[in-house]
Amino acid sequence: MKRLLYLLLTLFCSLQVSGFSNPLDTLIAQKYLDFADSILFENQLDSAIIYFEKAANIYEENQKWDKYFTCYQGIAYCHHIQGSFPDFLKYEKKIKPHLDVDVASVLGMYNALATAYRRKEDQDNALKYYNAGLEKIQQFETIDSLDLATLLNSLGVTYRQKGDFQLSLEYYERAFQIYQNIQNNKPVRIAKSYQNIGTAHRYLENYTDAIISYKEALLILQNLPFSKYQNSLLIRVYHNLISCYNEQKDCVNAKKTLDQLFETAYQKHPDLPLIYKDLGINQLCQNQQQAALETFEKALVLLKKKHPFPHTKKATIYNQIAQVYQQKNDFKTALKYHQKSLNNLTLEKIDTTNFFQNPKLHQILSHINLLKSLKSKIQTLEKWQEQSNDIDLLKNIFQSYLFTDSLITQMRQSYKVEGSKTYLSQQVLPIYEGAIKTALQLYEKTQNPQYQEAAFTFAEKNKATILLESLKDNQAKFLHVPDSLIQEEKTLNTEIIYVEKKLYEAQVDTSKAKEKWQNQLFDLKRKKEQKRQQLAQDFPNYYKLKFDTKVASITDIQDILHKHQALIEYFVGDSTIYTFVITKKTFEVQQNPKPSSFKEDIIRYRKAMSDLDFLMDSTKVAQHILLEKGHFLYQWLLAKPLENVDASIQRLIIVPDDLLGYLNFETLLPYPSKDGRDSHIFLLQKYSISQAYSATLLRSQTNKKISKEVKTKEVYAGFAPTYPKGFTIAKITQRSSQNERLSDLPSARKAVQNIAQLMKGKQWIGKEASEDNFKKEADHYQLLHLAMHGVIDDKNPAFSRLIFTPNETQKEDGFLYANELYNLSLNADLAVLSACNTGVGQLKKGEGIMSLSRAFTYAGCPSLVMSLWSVPSKATSQLMMDFHQNLKEGNPIDEALRKAKLSYLEEASTERMYPYFWAGFIPIGNTQNILPKPTILTYSWIWLPIAFITLLIGFLLIKKRSKNVLTSTQ
Repeated sequence: MKRLLYLLLTLFCSLQVSGFSNPLDTLIAQKYLDFADSILFENQLDSAIIYFEKAANIYEENQKWDKYFTCYQGIAYCHHIQGSFPDFLKYEKKIKPHLDVDVASVLGMYNALATAYRRKEDQDNALKYYNAGLEKIQQFETIDSLDLATLLNSLGVTYRQKGDFQLSLEYYERAFQIYQNIQNNKPVRIAKSYQNIGTAHRYLENYTDAIISYKEALLILQNLPFSKYQNSLLIRVYHNLISCYNEQKDCVNAKKTLDQLFETAYQKHPDLPLIYKDLGINQLCQNQQQAALETFEKALVLLKKKHPFPHTKKATIYNQIAQVYQQKNDFKTALKYHQKSLNNLTLEKIDTTNFFQNPKLHQILSHINLLKSLKSKIQTLEKWQEQSNDIDLLKNIFQSYLFTDSLITQMRQSYKVEGSKTYLSQQVLPIYEGAIKTALQLYEKTQNPQYQEAAFTFAEKNKATILLESLKDNQAKFLHVPDSLIQEEKTLNTEIIYVEKKLYEAQVDTSKAKEKWQNQLFDLKRKKEQKRQQLAQDFPNYYKLKFDTKVASITDIQDILHKHQALIEYFVGDSTIYTFVITKKTFEVQQNPKPSSFKEDIIRYRKAMSDLDFLMDSTKVAQHILLEKGHFLYQWLLAKPLENVDASIQRLIIVPDDLLGYLNFETLLPYPSKDGRDSHIFLLQKYSISQAYSATLLRSQTNKKISKEVKTKEVYAGFAPTYPKGFTIAKITQRSSQNERLSDLPSARKAVQNIAQLMKGKQWIGKEASEDNFKKEADHYQLLHLAMHGVIDDKNPAFSRLIFTPNETQKEDGFLYANELYNLSLNADLAVLSACNTGVGQLKKGEGIMSLSRAFTYAGCPSLVMSLWSVPSKATSQLMMDFHQNLKEGNPIDEALRKAKLSYLEEASTERMYPYFWAGFIPIGNTQNILPKPTILTYSWIWLPIAFITLLIGFLLIKKRSKNVLTSTQ
């Protein structure tokens, strides 16, 4: 009270001296502000907030915005110290109207409001304020400012909480670069950056990189003088390092680090719940279930005091307790805790006694944590059902899978970058496997066909979803977005591709050049994301269509199949392979145990087919693998699916999964070898076989492509470059570069010349076969044929490329990278990629093989012929000539390629009949004929002379006969 009287007396004297009499004077406000600051550090937080508010009201009246925001930063700090940061949001309505002022202190308000929303676990509103602050900051600070780094770091945290881990990592790394470049920066900030980067890597399951980052952070923090903040950060780093070890089931290192952690933490440390959680998980690792339960309960007691409302940390502990009871087979107790876990992930409470109730998706605090909790809950329900064999319980499990699928769809749509979506596809594979299994169990018990179809839907849900979404995005833009905005995005994409190339080339560069390109790329990608958000806001119909990725039904697929076609789709699970067989009139699902030698068999078989050195050095071994594994794989993959299909089926469409994408099914052997001899019949000799990325995508490719204008396209465009003697290209690996020599391909040029003449098309040969000409001309042709070298980069699939004729005088560098194709719009009906390994690349589970052919699909080609290995040039040339002849005769693409291969086999010598020489190419996508079957009118140039000669002969015969009649009469 005495201090307050002193304050008022001081204010009165100040007013007398200054000559002011207005009680709302800014001088009074300054005294309030100073007083609030002084009692804040004495921990009188509630009183400090009152005086900050009084000062803020006066500053608002007088439009002193710097001071106004300083007051609210003080209020935000008080709520932070009290552990009630979300309560700061009650000031939002008062602050929001003033956020457009041009004072630097406004940046603190964007950050404070965003952080309050983030602590409330409302990531979407947090992102709005963080992004708005990031746009505002450019007005006041240099690019390497501390404020910028802080905002970027906060964005990284928010994206991590949303589960968009790849994007989170990008923001953390950009913030880290800025922190490193700030002179006299505090080491603790660098340590925190290392910790954040490590956490992003941990969530992406890059455990080696995560551990390296955490240890770098520890190295800094352990050498700093003690402070509460640094100690708290040190404990957080230990916690994350322990989590890394726990997730790898490395109990020993987890225990060692736990011991170090307990030496560091003081008894009432605010992060003690995390420490108890780590200890409980480690106790479970050592089969100490009861001890773990007691430890988790300790963590919960502390968390309930700190977070009386729903919170993800409590949800995680409840989920851990549930898993312990699940291991004890106490399913009802486990499910009670699962429901408590779900209750801490939603703003709208659910009934903890109703084990089948799930929260509403629009009320969720953390989608990624909800996914983990649901996955764990379903596992408990499944174990309970295995013991009870209760069909109603099975139906409830099925409903839980449907709910989880809706959650996954929502998460996919919220993620901004492909890396996070790919990671999600890998994570949800076990969920979809369980959903398929449940649906088929229900079909067996009920014979209701809706469950069989549901199994197919679940299988399709995680196949090439990113590719399908990208194609939908392009289609939606064409229909709903003005051309000028589409062109703006393409220009921005071109800039991004250029910078990505420079960064790719700088991988082995230790200079500042790499950092420069990284910063440019980050800024360009951020600009692109802002434009996308604006499109979604301005063109809601575009946004709606973009995410309209409804899975094709069985009827949809049957509608696009011909009566002689069958579609066979695989889903490779952890222990089971599911096969879906669809014909024009039938649908069947089969399931077989996955052999323990699955990976080894596929790799060995592919090596025997595709590796010329292995074939030459170990001919007998390769032939043995062909005979033994070729028949085994047929029995395993196709014997049962083909057993019940009608004998009239002549064409197969294979939708592979996992490593099956590396197989050419044509090479499989329906019959066992006779006495070990190499006389055999390939599946090629029974069926035309093509592949598809997914049945849903195939349906989209089979339907007529949507275009804003109908373009008259010429038929054929062939490109066949010349490579100078000794021509090499730099092949960049992770931390090194080596030169790869590329030989010239004269037979490829000859083939293109002959095919161009056959198809009455256009050819670009030698110097004319440049990247510039391809980009200018490719859009105008129905059939693209690229006969050239291809270089695959398994580590960086976006930089796999086709090599055109090198030409230093032209704009392009002669390398057509996969990521460049993503920015092209190709209207071709068919692209023939007559280059090595165009269908090969990095396998990403759930999404497929990241190959050059996939990039052509993205660019708009519904049909492709791609290669699965380094194909021999001479054999390829004759094969391509026959293939195009068959296309010209109106054959479907798959049948045209099959006939070309059969012709090759009829004429080939015995040693050249081995699959390496003829089976490298496969068709993928829509395989219907792209040219009509010839009719009599098609060959009018032949029939007209014949008709003329016939008429002439007839006329002469009639004339002669008339003359004879006249003579006889005379």
